Amino acid sequence: EGGKVAVESVARKSAFKADAASVVWHAKGSAALVTVSAHVDASNQNYYGDAVLYLVSIKKKEIVRVDLDKEGPVYDAQWDPAGRGFVVVYGYMPSMATLFANDGTPRYAFGSGPRNTVSFSPHGRLLALCGFGNLPGQVEIWDKNGEPKKVGTTIAPCVTECAWSPDSRWFLAATTYPRLRVDNGVRILAVDGSTAFLQTEKSIAPMEDDPNPVTSAHLTVGGKQVPKLEPCIIHALFRPSPASLYPPPEPHNYTTAASSTDPTA
Repeated sequence: EGGKVAVESVARKSAFKADAASVVWHAKGSAALVTVSAHVDASNQNYYGDAVLYLVSIKKKEIVRVDLDKEGPVYDAQWDPAGRGFVVVYGYMPSMATLFANDGTPRYAFGSGPRNTVSFSPHGRLLALCGFGNLPGQVEIWDKNGEPKKVGTTIAPCVTECAWSPDSRWFLAATTYPRLRVDNGVRILAVDGSTAFLQTEKSIAPMEDDPNPVTSAHLTVGGKQVPKLEPCIIHALFRPSPASLYPPPEPHNYTTAASSTDPTA
C-alpha cells in the first residue's frame, strides 16, 4: 500500500515530422487506430497535409502501418461497433473508402467518391459514407451483411453534425450554428436514403450549447413513431436557440512552416 506501480508500454512506434495524432479504440479495448498527420504535405499536392494510419494490437504487442492504396490524407477511420473490422476514408479527392479486417487486411473496397466521413449504425450492420464540410453532401448507406451493397443514397448539403438513431433505423443530418448561421435545419433519412422528416429553423444550436438537453422523446415520421433518439437529435429538433448578437470572428495567429513535413514510419 502506498508503493509505486510499474507501468510498461505495450508497443512503441516513432513517427517523425508529425504535427498531430488521433486515436480511435476498438470497443473491447483490444486494438486502436492511430492517425498520425502533418499539417503540411511535403509533395504540395494537398492543402490539408498528409497522414499515416497505424493499427495497434494490444494482444500481439505490435504497431503496424495500414497499407492504403491511394496517397493523401486520412479523413476518417472508425471501428465497426460489432467488432468486425474498421472502415477508412482516405486519399486525394475523390477519396477511397475501404473495409479492413481486424488485422488490417483489406476486405472490401467501396470505390471512390466525394467522401470524408464514415458513420456506423449502432448495431454495425449499416454504414454511412458521407461528404460533408466543403463537399457536396453526398450520403451513401451501405449494408455490410454478407457482401456489402449500397441500399440508399441522397444529397444533404451543409451538414455540420450527423448521428444514427439507437435502433439503427434512422440517420440524422443537421445544420447548426455557430458552424453555419444560415439554412439551419434537421433532416432524418431512412436507410434507403429517402427523407422521412425535414425541419428548417432560423438557428439551431448543437447539443453541447444547452445545459439541460432533452434525453428522450418520440417523433412521428411517416405515420410511424421513431424510437428514443440520442440527446443531440432531440435537442436539434425541439430546442431552437434564442436569437443572439453576432460575435465578430477573433483574429488568428498564423505561422509559416520553415520546412515541409511528412509523417513517416
